[in-house]
Amino acid sequence: MNGYGITDGMGGAALFTGPGFIAYDAPTSTLIVPVAGGWPNFGAPEPNRLRAVAVNGSAPAVVTSIAGGGPSSMGGSANGIGTAALFWGPYGTTFDPAGNLYVADSLNKLVRVAAAPAPLDPRFS
Repeated sequence: MNGYGITDGMGGAALFTGPGFIAYDAPTSTLIVPVAGGWPNFGAPEPNRLRAVAVNGSAPAVVTSIAGGGPSSMGGSANGIGTAALFWGPYGTTFDPAGNLYVADSLNKLVRVAAAPAPLDPRFS
């Protein structure tokens, strides 16, 4: 995966802008990548979203946007499912032993949580 952008896809077709610290969910072999956006790269897309990278052995990884990046991708703060959950500068992610997903929503100065099972269907509440 290389290039610059916010395109979902398989292998090298997937593009990233400003990825942050990732978390690995071992049961589903999925990486969760927070994508904060263009700052400080002025003029860059502002995705403010979480993206899942499904890792399947030697097969190309599949990248899918799973939360955030809704109608106003400039950021926000809202709980919800998929694009209804809004972030402003998601920077880091981690899982606890129960499978809950935590996101450092840096510019909102919040730690957000999606209850397990979180990786591909995060529900922030």
